[in-house]
Amino acid sequence: QVRYLDPDNPLFIKIGSRFVSNLLKYFGPNDHLYNGDLYNELNPPSSEPAYLRHVGAVMMRSMQQADPDAIWVMQTWLFHYGRRFWSPSLIEAHLSGVDDDHMILLDLFSEAKPIWKKTNSFYGKKFIWCQLLSFGGQQGMFGRMQNVMDDPHEAASSSSMAGIGLTPEGLFTNAIMFELLLEQAWMDGPMALSDWMNGFLRNRYGFLNDEISEAWEILSQTAYDAPPRMMPRAKITKRPNLKLWYTNYDHCEFLGAWEKIVGMAPVLKHSDTFRFDLIDITRQALSNLFVDWHTDLRVAYEHYNLEVVKDYRVRILELYEDLDELLATHDLYLLGPWIEEAERWARNAGEVMNYHFNAKNLITLWGPNGEINDYAARQWSGMMKYYYTPRWELFFNYLIEDMEMGRPLRLEEFNEECLNFEQRWQIDRERVYPTQAIGDTVEVAQKLFTKYYCACEKSCSILNKSWYNPF
Repeated sequence: QVRYLDPDNPLFIKIGSRFVSNLLKYFGPNDHLYNGDLYNELNPPSSEPAYLRHVGAVMMRSMQQADPDAIWVMQTWLFHYGRRFWSPSLIEAHLSGVDDDHMILLDLFSEAKPIWKKTNSFYGKKFIWCQLLSFGGQQGMFGRMQNVMDDPHEAASSSSMAGIGLTPEGLFTNAIMFELLLEQAWMDGPMALSDWMNGFLRNRYGFLNDEISEAWEILSQTAYDAPPRMMPRAKITKRPNLKLWYTNYDHCEFLGAWEKIVGMAPVLKHSDTFRFDLIDITRQALSNLFVDWHTDLRVAYEHYNLEVVKDYRVRILELYEDLDELLATHDLYLLGPWIEEAERWARNAGEVMNYHFNAKNLITLWGPNGEINDYAARQWSGMMKYYYTPRWELFFNYLIEDMEMGRPLRLEEFNEECLNFEQRWQIDRERVYPTQAIGDTVEVAQKLFTKYYCACEKSCSILNKSWYNPF
């Protein structure tokens, strides 16, 4: 429960205007843009249109009392997150309390949940077409390329759209999706996606041939062709369980891209951006394999096939070890720098501990007891071997013991013991994680391709996948 100062309380405008006055005092003249989100992921106390209109008007007055030219910048996530509350008529009422010239809306998740299409372009208010893409900064090749190529132009020609924007919760993933959206500002209209990709790849690698073009054409039709209800999530980073998990594309088709990219490694091994992508595509292929193996594991458990479960224990734990080795070959896939950069802000030993804990908590439990567990999970070297692997070792211990005893899986007991491990890991400073890459990316990627390609091909050909809806 969150308590707000009631807009009718005189302190509402007084505090708001004083805040804006101090912004102007300490930071000087500005662009008159002020962000304000009253009901982010919570509902207003009243659904009366008059009340919602009044709240918007008072919020605006609190800014204008200090800056008459103030423009209220508001993100529209609340209208998606609270869609059961925010009917189009209530959205219109809330926005109508502010003049059109004094508000800009950030349509936060336009590539999948465009609110502008449901509200007649926000009833005349200017808005920014935004790509959210990354939730918690999780890794995973993901995007809606054709939508990002087409939809901003549709919005620009038929709505009150005022620009484009990026609103991710993390960086260093899916660079092609960021580049694709930002280039829309210089395009008169949509162009053939393959033509645009070829230009992007030539710039990214300094080289282009048919193999590279064909590889990324496959990626654009698999990982980068996600349906609107899909969100980037990776089963391989989730706390172990036996719940089914699917991706939105054919894993076998994805393997064609992996094969072509690995084949180009000897030619492009000196390109840092290529090595980054080589890791990412290999990581994704093995993450897909994990999903397939996890499905097999569930089937083996349901049929009480203990030997197969034990076999998958060996396979899955080895997969994590191999991924950790691969990720260790590039600085942007390391846990060490994340912790080091956080600790660098500390002024004493107590702050070192605090920053260390928070850096780890953010990418694991996200709260003292896993309130949003694994929301910001990372597929980094250090995480794979020393965080995800021990969780799966513990899970297999429970799974195999319970099967041998002929009893149901003690999932609650496992979760409790797993939480204890996760909490200890967050405060442990004895293990120091490398801050520089180790090993040769191309050599490790080629080794893993040789080791796992046939297993990937076999697993994905057996299993018929459909898209997964995390909502």
